[in-house]
Amino acid sequence: MKEDSIIINILSIAGAGLLLLLTGIVFLIFRDYISNHIRFFLPIPPIGVAAYIYVYNFYVQYDGRTADNLPNIANVLLILFINFFRNMFS
Repeated sequence: MKEDSIIINILSIAGAGLLLLLTGIVFLIFRDYISNHIRFFLPIPPIGVAAYIYVYNFYVQYDGRTADNLPNIANVLLILFINFFRNMFS
C-alpha cells in the first residue's frame, strides 16, 4: 500500500512537470497575446499547490475515504469557486 502511494506520487509529480513544460511552451508561442492578460495567469500556480496540499491532507486524515460531511465541504468549495470568478470578472 505504501509503495503504491509512493509510485502514484512520483508519477503525479512527473505528470505535473510535463504539463508545466507544455504550458510554458504554449505561453512562449502565444507570448504576445498572453502578455496582455498575464494578471489572470499569475494566481493559478499557488491555487493549484494549495488545492493539492488540501486534498492530500484531507485523504491522509480520513485514510483515503471521504468524510461524512463531504456535501458540506463541496458546498463551501462551490461558494469559494463562484466568489473567485465573480471577483475576477467584475
